[in-house]
Amino acid sequence: AVANAGDGIGMMTFTNLTLASGASSGSPRVLLTLGGTSSHAADPTVAAQVTAFKDSASGGLYDSIKVTGALGLNAGSTIKVELAAGYNPVWGDVFNIVDWATLNLNADGTSGAFTVADLVVPTNLGNGWFFATDQFLSNGIIYVVPEPSRMLLLLSGFLLLARCRRR
Repeated sequence: AVANAGDGIGMMTFTNLTLASGASSGSPRVLLTLGGTSSHAADPTVAAQVTAFKDSASGGLYDSIKVTGALGLNAGSTIKVELAAGYNPVWGDVFNIVDWATLNLNADGTSGAFTVADLVVPTNLGNGWFFATDQFLSNGIIYVVPEPSRMLLLLSGFLLLARCRRR
């Protein structure tokens, strides 16, 4: 990794930061470790509950980056997230891993745009949960939700329950 918060968990603060392309999941530009969070959405399937944490601090529980000016990203400027030993994320955990004043997703103008495919997150969280990354490019947030098929099963159960209660 080109940049990480060292051996401990913490926040890296920059005035301006541009991450070059050419990285991979095995050799990311930034490596962030999650060791816990005090930010929990009661229902992470409701976007407003998740985005309410867009300005939350890590509280020393996970690595984060704060850019007070411009953050420049490119296709291949990989950001990798890993879990600290012994930490198991739970439903509704929210992590505000990157903050910026302005964001340029194609900073060098030639490599192409950074996408959530350039954000590498742990995939096997257990209990059918995974990290949702849909709020990363707009708010710098990742959060824990059920896998989509499990979510459909839960929704189906709630609809059946509501239908039975009407009768």
